[in-house]
Amino acid sequence: MGYLSIFALCVVFTPGGDKQPEPVRLGRVAGRSELPALHRTSIAFSPDGQKLAWMHNLPERDLRDGGLQIHLWDIDKRTPLGEMVSNMDRTYAYSPLRFTPNGRMLVVSTFRVLSLFEDLGSPAEKLRPNVSVFLVLSGRELHTLQNEIGTRANAWEAVSLSVDGRSLLGLTRAGGRIWKMPEGKEDKDLTHEAATLLILSNDSTVAAGTHADKSVRVWNPFDGKESLRIPGVDRALAFSPNNKRLACRLDDKLSLWDIESGKSVWEIEANIRNDQPRFAFSEDGKWLAWNDAGKIRLADAASGKVVRTLTSDPGPIAFSPNGERLAVASPDGTALVWDLTAKK
Repeated sequence: MGYLSIFALCVVFTPGGDKQPEPVRLGRVAGRSELPALHRTSIAFSPDGQKLAWMHNLPERDLRDGGLQIHLWDIDKRTPLGEMVSNMDRTYAYSPLRFTPNGRMLVVSTFRVLSLFEDLGSPAEKLRPNVSVFLVLSGRELHTLQNEIGTRANAWEAVSLSVDGRSLLGLTRAGGRIWKMPEGKEDKDLTHEAATLLILSNDSTVAAGTHADKSVRVWNPFDGKESLRIPGVDRALAFSPNNKRLACRLDDKLSLWDIESGKSVWEIEANIRNDQPRFAFSEDGKWLAWNDAGKIRLADAASGKVVRTLTSDPGPIAFSPNGERLAVASPDGTALVWDLTAKK
């Protein structure tokens, strides 16, 4: 299949030190997407930390045909487990990729382009927003959950699953929908005050997005009730695993906010682009990381102090559930994986 994997020795994840860890590269090098603003890549570890999934465009296809592809690999064996392809052409990823809590399915919001490509971003833009649900074992697309045809305002900007895995939540700029899982049956429609650049917590219980007044809103997605509004920031990046803190950005600054008190915990200089998956918390909440155009900064979440910088490819990132690995989805279709705990 033309896959390659590179074995490497890594170093302990501790502050300081001049030794740069070397990553393992999984996958095969492919063409870089010529439509990066249209197709959003992301990467995710399975709940048991044994599998890694990331998205790319099929280089063999005309990019205008979409070509959404999900790569699934066994990390320890460094072997491919399968490739998942959308049932529909002209389909592009829109939200970060997520595993269900039991690890049996992968979900990602997508949209299918119905209008001319020249109309994208204009009032004439026509899309069919979907949520694609794939079976991990077979790679088959189990469900294509649809929204009404419209512009990107109809697209599901964020999707997440309940802790018990029995419901799936999708949010658009002005509302949302809940589906029963695994059957994919529509359960309830939701409304909220209009916001863009949406994110959801891992357990679906809290949402955040950018309001028209250039503040970030935090609210309960099920009843639309606002719990916090943060002025002076332009994008929410991620909730901490316990949902008590929220990382935000403004231009070249990264800040961490306490949701209950509404106060800033710290603020540091950080070049984080608008692509939300380039930022991640470790599952224990002790560390955070972001990809600064190919330089991954690893920082102490309590203080914001950067303790290590890894040389990387630009792209979205993810911590493994135990925090021992960090992965990046490269623009060339491969994935880089660092072992953050192995000794020299």
